Amino acid sequence: MRGLLPFTIYGAHREEGLVSSICYFITATLAKSVEMSRLQPLLVEHQMTFLPVECSPAILSVRENDRCYRPIQRHCDCDTTLGIIRRRRGSVPKSKLKRMRRHSSFSEEAIAEFIAGQKHQLEKAPETVQWYNFIHAILDIREVWHLGLILQWWDPNSTVIKRHQVTKKADITPEFLISIEEEVFYDIQRSADIA
Repeated sequence: MRGLLPFTIYGAHREEGLVSSICYFITATLAKSVEMSRLQPLLVEHQMTFLPVECSPAILSVRENDRCYRPIQRHCDCDTTLGIIRRRRGSVPKSKLKRMRRHSSFSEEAIAEFIAGQKHQLEKAPETVQWYNFIHAILDIREVWHLGLILQWWDPNSTVIKRHQVTKKADITPEFLISIEEEVFYDIQRSADIA
């Protein structure tokens, strides 16, 4: 398709001169009726770039009248607060929990507080706040009644959608954002009764 960014499984890393295997990417969808030129000031304000990419058949089966975009902030989303690796780093490895439990100075309450502190850091991370503010701002625009988000391995030919979750804009919180699951299509709408 003409004008679409030709992402391959190594595409983004090649641009950065990195050698890597498949990465995690966030794909966003918007209705085809939304004029991207009207969104440009908002994208600039929130330091986002929406590059058009080809929609996978799986995404089109959920939202056939949408266009797909790659919200570019980095070369991939592996190391972002919405991406997988950052979230894994933010969680406490089982080996560390085991060591903490072995030491009598760490009570279960202290361990729970430590885990909560790790999660709180991710919720307050500038990237998480940026996504939260962006989602709420874009859904305040009259023409934009929904925004689709999916975190997936980038391979448009084998995208799998485990489930389609309709979520109200009011339910989007930093905690929700750091908890998104891979291969779940989040259909974020101004209100859940809009179809």
